[in-house]
Amino acid sequence: MNPDVEPSLGPSQTTTLVVGEEQSARARTSLWSALWLSLLAGAALQLTRNKNPAHWVLTATIVALALACAGVLLVSRKERLIPPRRMLLTGVMTVLVTLAATARLGVLTPTFAFLIVTVYYNSSGDSPYEGIIYGLSALGYFALLVLCFVGVLPLTGSVLAMVEQNDRALVGFGVVTEGMLFVTYRMAKRNRLATRTAMDRLERIERQVQQRDALLLEARADLAGANAGRYGRHTGARVAGYEIGTLLGRGAMGEVYAAKDGTGAPAAIKIMHPELLEDPTHAARFMREAELTRQLDSPHIVRVWAGGTTDDGCPFVAMELLSGEDLGQRLRERRVMELPAVAEMLQQVARGLDAAQEKGIVHRDLKPQNLFWAREGGHGSWKVLDFGMAVLGEASGELTRGAAVGTPHYMSPEQTRGEPVDHRSDVFALGAICYRALTGQPAFAASDSMAAMYRVNRVQPAKPSWLASVPPDVDRVLALALAKEKDLRFRSASTFAAAFRDAARGELDEPYRRAADALLARHPWMREIR
Repeated sequence: MNPDVEPSLGPSQTTTLVVGEEQSARARTSLWSALWLSLLAGAALQLTRNKNPAHWVLTATIVALALACAGVLLVSRKERLIPPRRMLLTGVMTVLVTLAATARLGVLTPTFAFLIVTVYYNSSGDSPYEGIIYGLSALGYFALLVLCFVGVLPLTGSVLAMVEQNDRALVGFGVVTEGMLFVTYRMAKRNRLATRTAMDRLERIERQVQQRDALLLEARADLAGANAGRYGRHTGARVAGYEIGTLLGRGAMGEVYAAKDGTGAPAAIKIMHPELLEDPTHAARFMREAELTRQLDSPHIVRVWAGGTTDDGCPFVAMELLSGEDLGQRLRERRVMELPAVAEMLQQVARGLDAAQEKGIVHRDLKPQNLFWAREGGHGSWKVLDFGMAVLGEASGELTRGAAVGTPHYMSPEQTRGEPVDHRSDVFALGAICYRALTGQPAFAASDSMAAMYRVNRVQPAKPSWLASVPPDVDRVLALALAKEKDLRFRSASTFAAAFRDAARGELDEPYRRAADALLARHPWMREIR
């Protein structure tokens, strides 16, 4: 995939839903109109003289139409979308009643106008049965013209009769009427197509703006953590035997410096911002990173060697100094990663998270900036950074007091609600990271944090294969990883990684396929969940 080409967002299911709701609202209006018009027509028909059997047949069909319209309105009163077959039923009945009225009153009377209105209303939607209404109207009226032409329904024998039979007028009127029905049908279809095209373009533009806003937020976050100058407030100081060197970066919690220990070995020192000391929660969370990370022994987790406080009381953490780039920087430079590279990254990150899971530790802040490609000798490996937001098991409420903790675009739904989390929250974040790496777009693009958290909870992202060339099984695996209900997600990062690898090869296990298809049947891509 060319990262410089703006990808298509594929067919818009959101537009389909909006159009369906609009069509149902319009259908209800037309049903009410048909109901009242049929009642008025039935009453007006009783004012005519010579009430022969045809009169009563027409009256019965009008009453039947009124009952059908009332029945559809009653049955559909609590439904958002009226099924197309119900509208087909009332449409067919309207055509038949109009044809019967035309036969009774006369084919050259204005009753044919009801056919034009019926064709327009039924052809300006997205029902698969639209052509039936037009075809029935055109053929039915043509049949009436033929019957008049051969004398079965003479022009002089209708209620609104002509003085004499005029076949030339009949042919001319028939040509005009059939032409009007066809033009009405085509005009309705073209208007509907234009409306859908405009709505699709508007939604595509809106979504692209949201995606670019989200990418801008990511870039701003990266800039906030970037080196604002080679020297920081602690440069040149000594902290617990470490000589502090140049500033490597800044984050919300602290600054990271290059350092050397007493033997000259390189290290990285993360020192908390002094202004955060006013809140003891920040210091406790900062020190917990050192405590938790030191328990973890994995080549895919940054090694933490020591922790303590500086002379001015700021907590610090000493860790290995890595050479390389984080995933956020890599995606800024290349926008997307190839499928095999994403699968390999996921495998390595999952090994690190498995080590955390064995200790009961949940990271809670996985994002591209916390996955680091570390170059070691002639090779490299992915490492998980920053366990500053991590918790042990169900202890997530101890220091957060039920508040949402994490990075909004990568938080799980339960995190946004401040609920207790487990390792399936990390699976959700990993799913969002893989989505971002494959497609070049955040899964939950939004212009601000609150909007991002809303989308995490209530909106399915665009189908990954609409944005990148990935197999259908990859769509399924990402759908399971990004499931709103944590019980539907993979139970661990390693399970997710194994399924992703199989999906990339087209070898996904059938139970996962069935589970993903069932999930997407309930919550389709790019659809708001109600």
